Amino acid sequence: MKIAAVIVLLTVFPGLSSLADPEILIENDTVEFGLVPQRSRFVHDFKVRSIGDDTLIIREIETFCDCLIVSLDRNILPPGDSAIIHIAFDTQNFVGHRNRHPKVHTNAANTGPKVLRVHIKSQVIDSVHNLYPIYVKPHQVVASQFGDTGATEFSFPIINKSDENIPLTLVHADSTFYHLDFPAYVPPYDTAFGRVILKESGLSAEFETSITFWYLNEDSEQKYYSIPVRRNIFRPSSK
Repeated sequence: MKIAAVIVLLTVFPGLSSLADPEILIENDTVEFGLVPQRSRFVHDFKVRSIGDDTLIIREIETFCDCLIVSLDRNILPPGDSAIIHIAFDTQNFVGHRNRHPKVHTNAANTGPKVLRVHIKSQVIDSVHNLYPIYVKPHQVVASQFGDTGATEFSFPIINKSDENIPLTLVHADSTFYHLDFPAYVPPYDTAFGRVILKESGLSAEFETSITFWYLNEDSEQKYYSIPVRRNIFRPSSK
């Protein structure tokens, strides 16, 4: 009798047979790198969550550009599980606005016929020295280690070419491997310094991340600015 009742329910209400559906959520699906120099590499991690009642499968991520390298730590996600889409963006020799929108192909039911996208925005410049009122030079933080021991703190200058205080607002910094000491403003015609301070987890790791902040330019326009952070460990050969 119970089996017959179930059959009747599925016949009358066919939607009951498809209650278990895979669904997807990409947290913060847009990264604004803002002002970035040519021939630089910026990285960002997008977190993907399986929020449905069935297993989510990420079938493919289309980049449409050799300026993007994408890796995925796992592509089969049971309900409640998550994964990271790691994207490395190479600015190459392009100048100007360079926005990319990779497609994420999945079996998710909540996207319908649409293909989910993540959004990468930037404005590539040929030289940081042309920026006004502020710029960062050198334009990247190299936190590398040579030999068995090395520095644990790495500073970077933010230079103000104007006669006004320039407040800075931190947008993003990956705290997995380091602490970031970031200045609140840059005084007129002066330099403020940020500091990358390695954690224990960062001392033994190689990594690439990015720091992003924003400020207001002379026209009171909000401008985003990103700085690559890279760590490699070079040890003497045992031979």
